[in-house]
Amino acid sequence: MVEKASRLLVRILSPISGGILVIMVLLVTADVIGRYFGTPVPGTLEVLQLLLLMAVLFSLANTAAQRGHVAITILVSRFPPRAQAILTILTGGLALIVLCLMVYGGMIGGINEWKRGLLETVTLGIPVYPFKFVIPLGVFALCLVLLAQWLHPLGGLRKR
Repeated sequence: MVEKASRLLVRILSPISGGILVIMVLLVTADVIGRYFGTPVPGTLEVLQLLLLMAVLFSLANTAAQRGHVAITILVSRFPPRAQAILTILTGGLALIVLCLMVYGGMIGGINEWKRGLLETVTLGIPVYPFKFVIPLGVFALCLVLLAQWLHPLGGLRKR
């Protein structure tokens, strides 16, 4: 169940992240060409900052699903398989706790910002609160992927 949900979320967020990167490239290209002719695209930096937030956070889960994050195994690889599984369970559990706290904190921050609605970008006046919800969404997707991966060593530990 968790694995299916995480795969679905990765399949939804990954293309969005890729599309955002394409938009960023087009925007920078248009801005550079505009600067050459003396009319840069207004608010390019603001829009790029908001898009970069989305691109990075929406791609975290996909990177984790492909196990593309950096892992240093020089010491752990020398441990027996059972000790490796226990260590994986402990570190995975700790990571899930921290990430769940990030999701919770991000949602609270997003809701508070939504209620106040004060923050806007300087040049274009884009409200910032919708982008505050990108953080918990991206981290939640990462949590689902890590939870699915975390449950596999648990099953292997019970069989031994």
